[in-house]
Amino acid sequence: MKNKLLTKFFTLILISLITVVTVNASPGTAFQNKAANALVKLGIMKGYEDGSLRLENYIKRSEFITLILKAACIEAENNPDGREMSFKDLSSEHWAYYFIKTAWLNGIVSGYPDNTFAPDKEVTLPEALLATIRILGYERELTGSWPDNVISKANELDLCKNLDLPGNKALTRGEAAVIIFNSLTVKLK
Repeated sequence: MKNKLLTKFFTLILISLITVVTVNASPGTAFQNKAANALVKLGIMKGYEDGSLRLENYIKRSEFITLILKAACIEAENNPDGREMSFKDLSSEHWAYYFIKTAWLNGIVSGYPDNTFAPDKEVTLPEALLATIRILGYERELTGSWPDNVISKANELDLCKNLDLPGNKALTRGEAAVIIFNSLTVKLK
């Protein structure tokens, strides 16, 4: 219930925050700028020390998980139930360890079959969409096989609205911003 109210609240704020961006930008880039600027104003996305968002840079799996948790108003917890993750490539010293652990404990991420998470690997479109679908509560509605089932459900939910991407593309920060922005208007399950 609390998440539904927060989603409605953030959606109203988000709609009021969309601003005009650079005229020379392509339509896709312009919308990425709008989405990212709205996420910054909502406190979901942060820029780099120089103030730039570097929307053209690829986004890492750890960064995407952090953003999607912030968008859902889920706080990263410091060992909430005592369970330890066993990803052999993820140290508790990693800056996003508690975000990843919170996502793992909530069933938003599961890692790879070889017991790795690859936190610093670029996130792909299907990986980002699956985490978003899970956080929105639509995972049980997935039918078919990976990754087509995820892409199909994401298109049905309009998560890819204003994006035209190939199926297994590594996402940029700008493209991730659009997915997260679009997720804010999806009804939670």
